[in-house]
Amino acid sequence: MIQIRPVSDLRNKFTEIEAIVNNDQAVFLTKNGYGSMVVMSLETYSKLSGKNYIMKRQEDECVWTIFKADLRE
Repeated sequence: MIQIRPVSDLRNKFTEIEAIVNNDQAVFLTKNGYGSMVVMSLETYSKLSGKNYIMKRQEDECVWTIFKADLRE
């Protein structure tokens, strides 16, 4: 089933959206009744883009680095 939610749900119902995304589904967000963006897991995005994305936290910092590798290599 397609999940369409107002963008405010990203803030107000984050855990619900996270659960949907963790079940390999995308959530389509609307703003003022119009499509605005899509939320999906990093794994799903990697499959769609053909790239492997890995997030790694920097030591002693609240900074994340995203590494990208070509899955076809």
